[in-house]
Amino acid sequence: MKRLIKTRQVIDGLVVTLLGLWLLVYAVNNFLNARVKAPWIMSPYLFPMILAGAAILLGLIILIPALVSAGKSGQDDKGPALRLLDVIVVLCLSILYDIIMRYIGFIPATILLLLSMIAFLGERRVKVLVPIAVLTPVILTLIFKVGLGVRLP
Repeated sequence: MKRLIKTRQVIDGLVVTLLGLWLLVYAVNNFLNARVKAPWIMSPYLFPMILAGAAILLGLIILIPALVSAGKSGQDDKGPALRLLDVIVVLCLSILYDIIMRYIGFIPATILLLLSMIAFLGERRVKVLVPIAVLTPVILTLIFKVGLGVRLP
């Protein structure tokens, strides 16, 4: 029997959408039950709500085309296989990042993480690797620490 739904995309879309909904419920619940009442714009739960909205939107962008194309294709789109080694490498890099950041700081540790993670994902062009790895933590620092006055790790 032919599978009519692109199972992998449907599962991915559902997971992202449900995580977004969970984050939205969490943020709104904590905002409403906060001891110190603040307007939405000043609330520490505003950013999680924005992220939740983005996750819901992205999840629906994945989910809806997969469901719409169910009648058009009789083949299942399994996507790339998830390899256990990849998961272990990413987990180890993340743990190492957390440890290293305590000693060398946010910007250098993030540069090293991004260089290693992007290289692990297969990008070998230095003109792509270096600007992304260097500009990302610098821009995040400018936005959060300088612009918003939020302390970074």
